[in-house]
Amino acid sequence: MSATRLLVLGVVRMYGRAHGYQVRRELLTWSADEWANVQPGSIYHALKKITAEDLLEQVDVEPGEGGPDRTAYRLTGEGAQEYQVLLSKALSDPQLTTRTCRPRSR
Repeated sequence: MSATRLLVLGVVRMYGRAHGYQVRRELLTWSADEWANVQPGSIYHALKKITAEDLLEQVDVEPGEGGPDRTAYRLTGEGAQEYQVLLSKALSDPQLTTRTCRPRSR
């Protein structure tokens, strides 16, 4: 299971609609780059892939503030189901939780 996939779906679900920069900023406040090894590039890749799988849908494109346009996404019904499945797997598999949620050694 991909921690990135679960976390991206979770952030979009939490906000109702979110753009990539918002997802990235939220995950960085959680330090997900450290304990789940979620990197900024993987967030944008996940958004595109999850959208192509019809788990997210694009709802708006906003002009970026001094940068590229921001595409906003929201969960589809299938995306909400996928989130629940991934969350259940993550919570019920102690080995999975240990592998994906351990701090990296410095």
